[in-house]
Amino acid sequence: MSKYKISVIVPVYNVYDYLDDCVLSLINQKYDFSKVEIILVNDGSTDNSLEICKKYADKYDNIKLIDKKNGGLSDSRNCGFKASHGEYIMFLDSDDLISDKSLLYLSQFLDEHKEVDFVISRVRMFEKTNKWHYLDYRFKSNKTIVNIEKDINYVQYHSTGILIRRTAITDLEFDKKVKIGEDMHFMSRLLFKNNLFGVEKRSILYYRKRYSNDSIVQKQMGNKYYYVSILKDIYKFILDESAKVYGYVPKYFQYYVLNSLVERFDMDYPKGLLSKEEFDEYIKLLTGILKSIDDEVILKQRRVGFNIKYYLLNLKRDSKNKVKVGYKNNRICIDDKPYKFKVSEFIRILNIEKKDGKVRIYFVLNDYLFKNRINPYINDEKVKYKEVEYQDYDKKVYRDVLFRSIYEEKVCMIEHSYKNIKTLCFKIGSESIPYSISEAFLSNYDSEIRYKRFGLMLVIFKYRKNIILFYKTCNFSRDIWYKFKNYRYNFKADNYKNVLVNKGKIKVIKKY
Repeated sequence: MSKYKISVIVPVYNVYDYLDDCVLSLINQKYDFSKVEIILVNDGSTDNSLEICKKYADKYDNIKLIDKKNGGLSDSRNCGFKASHGEYIMFLDSDDLISDKSLLYLSQFLDEHKEVDFVISRVRMFEKTNKWHYLDYRFKSNKTIVNIEKDINYVQYHSTGILIRRTAITDLEFDKKVKIGEDMHFMSRLLFKNNLFGVEKRSILYYRKRYSNDSIVQKQMGNKYYYVSILKDIYKFILDESAKVYGYVPKYFQYYVLNSLVERFDMDYPKGLLSKEEFDEYIKLLTGILKSIDDEVILKQRRVGFNIKYYLLNLKRDSKNKVKVGYKNNRICIDDKPYKFKVSEFIRILNIEKKDGKVRIYFVLNDYLFKNRINPYINDEKVKYKEVEYQDYDKKVYRDVLFRSIYEEKVCMIEHSYKNIKTLCFKIGSESIPYSISEAFLSNYDSEIRYKRFGLMLVIFKYRKNIILFYKTCNFSRDIWYKFKNYRYNFKADNYKNVLVNKGKIKVIKKY
């Protein structure tokens, strides 16, 4: 029996500037370091990375060095795994870090939950970008065990910063033929073996988004492999293999594939990289994969708005069976079935200005699906709006997947006397449409400046399904409490009660 509980495998290739940070994040763990084995696999580095590896291998008995010819990331991980002895395995990229209690929390989780084969960490990006990974919603609930038969949007693509039972991967290797997406290929095969995995929100993988843009992930969009071969080697493989394992393609693996693919339907493609024949083949493969995805899975995608989902639904269908879209009971209806959409996908207020006795309300109107049918009402009376240029806002461009049309959001403006405005709403026919307030409008800096500049208090809150705007002159020192760090506001005035605005979300504490 090995004396090591955990083996951490770190492939190393030309990371001289980052490797110290990575190794020190492992050495400084709040975990018994004598039970940790670190394997540094130098993959033919041409900078001084090998010298850093030797420095740590010479100093610590439990840090081992494998120096080999360049064979790629998958080959390095496979070599490191074969040389490892730990009961639990972690793969860690040499420019990334883990939080100081990650090994403690992750190993405790696997010790306590024998039914799972691996447990995942949160991902925080740093350096060029400082934010949580877009999949961080998986850690917002109290869920600790994910069942992929039920939790179809709890996708797990990366193999790094997670802890895996050795017994679960003794018969798995990273496929050296896969040039991009080797993590997704590996993790899908691991998920085929067990429907359950763990979620540990206290453990954090710090993923370095480099300033230099020279990481493999950041360069992949300029690689031909990203556009043709990967569709066969990764996405089609996952759909085909899951069908063999289960007898059908589970919704989890449908979501798994589409969530990774969906950004391709709304992106700028590098000019001249693909020939016309290659691009035609790419589109054919892309649409062929899409036909394997259920409508329900398309509509549950979190990475794109309804416009793109609408394109995808129509792409699956022939010209005689296009998607029918309507609006009823505050819901978009697709083929007469209600769909829960994000309020911001329709109308988003960007700014409200007071000037020359009038209020100007700037908003984004996305009426692609309801052309010329959305109308604003002030005090229950229909008002006119006009399209304008708004320098502080970058319009979003929507493209259909076959690149036959382009649609841009409209930036519009309503001008009205501020003295008698009480309510604002937007309607399709007789149906009111909820709308959102731009986060930029509710930002720390801008909100405070705007309130003071107006000499006027703007109260924005939801009442039932409508958003009501109140304008009232007030004494700021007495009637408004403002906290800088977390977007928290409390408004107090004569004829309405407390209103809470937290990170752009508006909530009525008491009815007015």
